[in-house]
Amino acid sequence: MSPIPMAMCGKITPHALSFARLMAPDYEIVFRFQSSQEFHSSFPLLMRKEPVNPLSGIGTNNDNPKPQVPAAIFVGGGFDDEELKGMMAMEEAKQVPWVAPGEECKKEVRTLGDLMSREREGGPGEGVIEIVVRRVKACLVLQELTHAAILLLCAVLKPCLSSGELRPQKFDVYLTHQLAFCWCIETLIPFVGPGASPKLLRMAWLMMLLTYINQLRPKMKPEVLASTPLPTIEWPSTWVKMTDAAIGATKDKSMDPHFVKVVRTLKDFAQSWRKHERMFLQACARFDDEFAGWTGFGEERE
Repeated sequence: MSPIPMAMCGKITPHALSFARLMAPDYEIVFRFQSSQEFHSSFPLLMRKEPVNPLSGIGTNNDNPKPQVPAAIFVGGGFDDEELKGMMAMEEAKQVPWVAPGEECKKEVRTLGDLMSREREGGPGEGVIEIVVRRVKACLVLQELTHAAILLLCAVLKPCLSSGELRPQKFDVYLTHQLAFCWCIETLIPFVGPGASPKLLRMAWLMMLLTYINQLRPKMKPEVLASTPLPTIEWPSTWVKMTDAAIGATKDKSMDPHFVKVVRTLKDFAQSWRKHERMFLQACARFDDEFAGWTGFGEERE
């Protein structure tokens, strides 16, 4: 499996080199930006797959005639809040998720500030870089697991036991629990040691895989979720209206603890991962509009 390309913003060269080395082989640093000015001038070219070399020379896109587009951006040390906000405000920068430290950006990106707060007293050096790498990998893996959980929630076609045909049907209660499980991992990661995060993620992945197999390996259809129409997004009023409408729509829905849990979990995820807010809104809208009960219990004609 090819490594996932990432861009890195960092002003401290030794730390940047260590980070790039430790992220391999799962992730590949394709471009390192060492200043906000370089980011503003080079990142749009990078997103258009135009050849551009990092001034630092760090990144596999250096002198590469076929540059790779990063799937995520990591921000290291040296950038103040104004620089970071300016970089994130670029239209091209809104197309990819960010992993960045700093309390000021919690409402803008999925941050590492909470995940790293217990590790900062260790001081600079290779040990701290290793901790950062583990936390970054944990965030990226959890992001992928959460995306899979959302597809399992509301974008699957499940084979009928009698005919084997794929067809839309009620929401699978066991597949639904995978989203809540991912939120539990999200909540626990800041409070566990750096060596425990990979174990939690492996456990979450194995649980999701086991549930997927037990529930007849439904076919995930990302285009079903992507095609869900949405109103104009205005945070937080859009979510307030949507959750009020979903939970307060009928007594049957509001009295179903699993239904309420899904809506609230989607809202909480959207607050943490603002770059993916549209995906969570689409999932919530589809779940609310089509919810007519639960399935997944192996009953006849399921």
